Amino acid sequence: MVKRSLAVVILFLLLGGMAQGQSGPNTVTDIQIEGNEYIATEDILNAIEIEIGDEVDGEILRENMERIYELGWFYDIFVDYEPYEGGLRLIFQVMENFEIKGIEFEGVSVYTDEEIKEEMRLELDYVLNTRRLNEDLRRIEQRFQDDGYILARITDVHLSEEEQVLYVTINEGYLNEVRVEGNEKTRDYVIEREIVLEEGEVFTAHKAQKTLQNIYNLDFFSENISSNLEPVDPEKNIFDFVIELEEVDTGNLGAGGGYNTRDGFYGFIDVQERNLFGRGQEVGIRAEIGRNRTYEIYFSEPKLMDTPYSISVNLRRRVEHDSQDVTIDGEEVELDYREIRQGGSVTLGQQLTEILRLSGTARIDHSKITYEDDVLYPKTTQLRALSFTARRDTTDIPFSRRLSPTEGGIEIGTIEFAGYLLGGDFDFTKITGELRRFYPGYELDHNWALRLKAGTMFGPDLPNIPRNEKLMVGGSETLRGYDFRYFEGHRMILFNAEYRFPIYGIFEGAGFIDTGYAWGEDQSLKLADMGLGIGAGVRLDTPLGKLRLDIGYRPDIGKFKPHFSIGQTF
Repeated sequence: MVKRSLAVVILFLLLGGMAQGQSGPNTVTDIQIEGNEYIATEDILNAIEIEIGDEVDGEILRENMERIYELGWFYDIFVDYEPYEGGLRLIFQVMENFEIKGIEFEGVSVYTDEEIKEEMRLELDYVLNTRRLNEDLRRIEQRFQDDGYILARITDVHLSEEEQVLYVTINEGYLNEVRVEGNEKTRDYVIEREIVLEEGEVFTAHKAQKTLQNIYNLDFFSENISSNLEPVDPEKNIFDFVIELEEVDTGNLGAGGGYNTRDGFYGFIDVQERNLFGRGQEVGIRAEIGRNRTYEIYFSEPKLMDTPYSISVNLRRRVEHDSQDVTIDGEEVELDYREIRQGGSVTLGQQLTEILRLSGTARIDHSKITYEDDVLYPKTTQLRALSFTARRDTTDIPFSRRLSPTEGGIEIGTIEFAGYLLGGDFDFTKITGELRRFYPGYELDHNWALRLKAGTMFGPDLPNIPRNEKLMVGGSETLRGYDFRYFEGHRMILFNAEYRFPIYGIFEGAGFIDTGYAWGEDQSLKLADMGLGIGAGVRLDTPLGKLRLDIGYRPDIGKFKPHFSIGQTF
């Protein structure tokens, strides 16, 4: 601050100071500081660049006054002078800021005063330092920004001289409403239940991002989801959050054929609608015809009666031809058979947190096995089971149907009770656990995928349970290079390692190593018994999912085996 006393000094310098001695009228012969009570004189002098013997003019004085002012301790500064030892004594008069006894924040709801004060360096019961105050205010605003409150701003700072309290007013920025545009088929309530922002609350970018992610996860819209903030009352810092969507086709019709080691040559038709009548429900029908035949229909509702619970229903029928060893008149022989297995299941689930989901499934399966040439009477059984599953997903890609994660992992634990109080022909318990991990690869868009899976079964009816209820290893989903269900029993362990990479367009590639084994309760695991498969494959990204061809090699017999399937291995 430049005051009138500075002008007096400048006038004195211009007039030449006729009566001054040999040093000259504008030569500094002494410097003094007056008016400071709290701030040490030495600290003020250190900010001054004028030294004894210097020639002083008005611009130099102005610059040094500004340097003192920038220390932040003073609300006013002026300079005076008096003749001294043939030259000029400069007297810097400083007026210290008020002493601060306390700090109060107004308009803040997302933090406590103590949390905000953590960002401040101001000292209480001491003189206010305006430079430190400005730095503190910038840190406070940055705290709001870093925590997602991107509209927050400091609107007023004032000091109560009587109370000696500093009052800081903050407008946190408020949401008026969320507007969604561009949905023609999808009903508004389907989108609105994915919105975590609330009207009237402090706007946060984290909730906005979570809202956009939830909507994208519906898989009803393209990646071109855009959003913006439109001012409603800029003076009061109130905005609308506008989301613009672009719907995609949610119905798929696929048909084709192929060959796999389990069913031989087959044909299939798959009809799917992921957004039935715009209500967010999914329905699908799949039929597979060949040596073995499968018919399946399913329906899922992600928000049952607008509750946090999801429900899915599955009805299926499978006609399978296979062979097994049976004992007839004390002799073990291999017989071909036909099994008709039909049943259904109902699954109720809930997303407890962003990464944890729990579900329970009740299922009933009815099976009838007819042996060739009616050597044995048909065998009819019924199974009733109840299972509970916990799934924890920390992968970096929530849209796993389209992309492969590059970070994080998935843990899945399931326990299933069959029979007992539920009825049916078999009593047993099955427990499985699965651990998946994903890591970046050697280049962009490459990644490692690892899986470790283990399971065990116990119960009085283990020797007699249906073959399809046993734990198994072998085939395109577990141990490639081996036939489906090559190993089966009441214990199992499996490890898969894949390196996944893009090839071109919708084509992707993978190299893999699989090892695993399944064994009976009266056996023990030996490393020499573990199956090993090594190979590579390609994936074709289609509306039905990833069509997969893997070629597995068995080092123990030196043979290759192809595997056709849909979807990633895990």
